[in-house]
Amino acid sequence: MSTGNEEEGMCGITGYVSTENNDESYETIECMTSCLSHRGPDDRGTQTFSGSPFIALGHTRLSIIDLSTTGHQPMPNQDASLWIVFNGEIYNYRELRVDLKNRGHCFRGTSDTEVLLHMFEEWGESCLTKLDGMFAFAIWDTRRQVLFLARDRLGEKPLFYTTWGNGFAFGSELKAILAGRFPINEGIDPVSVSNYFSFMTTPNPSSIIRSIRQLPPAHFLSYDAIQRTQRIRAYWDISDWKPEEGRSQNSYLEELKQLLGQSVTRRLVADVPVGALLSGGVDSSVVTSHMKRAIPSEELHTFTVLFENSDEYNEGPFARRIASHIGSTHHELPVRLSLVDDLESMVWYWDEPFAVSSAVPIYYIARAAREHVKVILTGDGGDEVFAGYGRYFKDRIIAPVSGSFWRLFSPVSGAHGLRNLPRGLRRILRLLSALSQGPDGGYVYLLSLFSEREKAFLFTGEMQQILHKDQDRTVAVLGEHYERFPGNGGLNRRIYADLKLSLVDEMLAKVDRMTMAAGLEARVPILAHKLVEFAAKLPERLKLNGRTGKYLLKKHAEEIMPRDLVYRPKHGLTVPVGEWLRGDLQDLAWDVLSAPDAHYTPFLDRSAVKRMLGWHQKGRGDWGNHLWAVLVFELWLRVTTHRLGRSIATDSYLG
Repeated sequence: MSTGNEEEGMCGITGYVSTENNDESYETIECMTSCLSHRGPDDRGTQTFSGSPFIALGHTRLSIIDLSTTGHQPMPNQDASLWIVFNGEIYNYRELRVDLKNRGHCFRGTSDTEVLLHMFEEWGESCLTKLDGMFAFAIWDTRRQVLFLARDRLGEKPLFYTTWGNGFAFGSELKAILAGRFPINEGIDPVSVSNYFSFMTTPNPSSIIRSIRQLPPAHFLSYDAIQRTQRIRAYWDISDWKPEEGRSQNSYLEELKQLLGQSVTRRLVADVPVGALLSGGVDSSVVTSHMKRAIPSEELHTFTVLFENSDEYNEGPFARRIASHIGSTHHELPVRLSLVDDLESMVWYWDEPFAVSSAVPIYYIARAAREHVKVILTGDGGDEVFAGYGRYFKDRIIAPVSGSFWRLFSPVSGAHGLRNLPRGLRRILRLLSALSQGPDGGYVYLLSLFSEREKAFLFTGEMQQILHKDQDRTVAVLGEHYERFPGNGGLNRRIYADLKLSLVDEMLAKVDRMTMAAGLEARVPILAHKLVEFAAKLPERLKLNGRTGKYLLKKHAEEIMPRDLVYRPKHGLTVPVGEWLRGDLQDLAWDVLSAPDAHYTPFLDRSAVKRMLGWHQKGRGDWGNHLWAVLVFELWLRVTTHRLGRSIATDSYLG
C-alpha cells in the first residue's frame, strides 16, 4: 500500500487574524495549537505575520505518508504569498499534480498539501469542486489580506470559527478557539443546550458556545482582514435526486461495485500500516472485501474488538466468519472498559457535549487498533447514504396518516409517566405521540432523546422562558433542509436532512474525535462524494424495499459474504448505559449530579435531575440515556472549566 509519496495525514489546524498585535499574540497561537496536540502527535508548527492585521497560523501533524519533515506546516508557496494549514487527505492529488505541472506549476515535494496550495493559486475558490477527499483547511493570502477556509463535502473533518470587532479565529476544535481567550461572548447558547438534549449533539452550524460557529460541510468562508467582512458560500450539494429512466437493477449494481472499488482503492495510499475495522455487518464487510480485491497480493489486517466485561456489542463470531471468507489476517483485540477512569478524558476529546453513547466503544476500539496500525478504513455512512435505519420504514408508515386527529389519543401523562409504563404500552403511546405531531414533528419526535415535555420538566424556569420564544425550535433544525423537498413525505427528503445533520454531527463527529484521540486516522470509503451522488439518484425501491433498508448494497453484499450475515438483524454498537448507571457509574453519577456546586444549575433543575436519578435506581422506567446526557453535559462543563482555567457557565449567560 506504499506509494513513496508525501501526504500530511490527519492534523489539527488553528489560526486567527486581529488588528491588535501585542506581546501575548505569539503565546496565543501556541496555546491554541497545544490544545490540538492529540490530533497530530508527530509534528507541530506555527507561523506569525507581524503588522496590522496580525495573523497567526498553527498546525499539528499525524504523519501518514512520507515520514520526513518535508510536509511541515504552515506551508508557503514559492513566493510565500500564500500560506496553508491543512487537515485531511486529498485522494486524487496525484492526477491534480500532473494537471498543474502541465499548466506550468513547479513543485518542491509531492505532498497533497502543496498540490492544494497550487490549486488555489490556479483556480481560487473553484478548486474545491475538483477535490476528492476529506479536508478542512485555511489559506492566508498575504497580498489580498484575505483568509480562506473550506470544509469537505460531507463534513468528515471539523472546522469552527468566531468573529469579534477586529478579529477572526478558527480551529479544528472548539476548545482551540476558547484557549485563545479572544474578546468574544463565551456564554453557553440556550437553544444549543435544548437541541443537545433532543439530538444528543449540537447541530451545525451552531455550537454549544453562543459566539462560535461550525462551518457547514461543503462550504467555504472568506474573511477580508482589511474590511473585516466575511462571505460564506456552498460549493456543492446533492441537486439531482431523480432516478435515470430505463435503467435496470443490474446496471445500478454494476455501477455501485465500480464506484466502491474506486473509492476503497484511493483510500489505501499510505506509507504506514493500513487496516480495516470489521464488525461482520454489511457495510464494513463490503469495504473490507474491496480492500482485499485492491491488494490481492498483500496481507490485509482486519480488527474486531472484544469487550472483556460486556457481551452487549461483541461481534467476534460474525467478524471471524467474514475475515475467513475474505482471507484477511484477522485480529481480535481484547479490551476492558474503564469508564470511571476514562470518562473525563473522553468528554474532553468530544469537544462539545456529546451524548452519543456508542462513542465510548469507538474510543476503546481506536486505542486498541492504534497498537497495530495508523490508518483504518471503516464502513460508516452506509445507513445514511443507502437508507439503512429502521426509522425510514417507520416514517413511511407514519407520515401519510399523521395529523391533528391523533391528538385525541396522544398521552397526557406527566413528564415521567411514559417511562414508568410497561415497555409494550410505552411503544404504542410513543407512536401515538409521533402521529399527533404531523409528518415532520413526528419524525423529529422519534429521533429525539428528550421530548419537548421532558425538556420542560428538566429545564429551569429561566431556560423555559428563553426557549418559549421558539416553540418549534427542534423541528426547525431540520426545516431548512426539508424546504428543498416540496410536500411532507418522501424517503429522499429524510435522507437529505440526515446527511446534512445527523451524519455530520453524530456519526462523523464520533469517528473523528475518538480516532484522533488515539492518533489513528479513519477513512470512510462509502462517503466518497461520487458514491453519495450515485445513491441519491437510486430509485427509492433500491434503497428501501419493503422493510429492507440498503437494498442494493445488500444485493452486492450477497456476492461477497454469507447470505445469513447479510440479512441478520441490525446490531450496531448497543451500549448499556442504563446498566452502567446502576452499576459501575452509579456512584460517579450520584456524586457529580447531586453536588451542591454542580455547573448545570443555570440550565437544568436540580430537583428534576435528582428525581430522574431516583426513578432510574428504583427501576421506575429506564432513564439511562437521559441521565447519560445530563452526566455528559455536567462533566463537559467541569472538564472544560478545569482545563481552560476559567468558568464558561454562569447565570449571566442565560440573559
